Amino acid sequence: MIAERSIRDLDTVIFPYAACWRHHVELQLKSLLAQLRALSDLPAEGRHHHRIDQLWQEARKPMIEHFPSEKADLASVGNVINQLAGWIQTARRSDTRQHETAARHFPAATRSTSSRSTRR
Repeated sequence: MIAERSIRDLDTVIFPYAACWRHHVELQLKSLLAQLRALSDLPAEGRHHHRIDQLWQEARKPMIEHFPSEKADLASVGNVINQLAGWIQTARRSDTRQHETAARHFPAATRSTSSRSTRR
């Protein structure tokens, strides 16, 4: 589908899917952290950020402590999470640059969305 169309299809096909996947990973990591804290008899702690790479680092250490035989698999999971986190950050920077370019060329059209794009 994408090969037959322009690169703009990434905005309507790939990026929404990737954003949903990243959000799912974030929620699963937060759930995993809560379960690991319970397993370690630590008090519950709410996570108030959305950085999946940081959430993974917070979960990785107790995972290794409780499941040392899974260390190789955890490294693979970490690679995937870091790639996803990096790709999402790259897409956000690109989106911000595109918005800034549009604002220079069409200031009246982008004035109402400028505050929304900087809150990411």
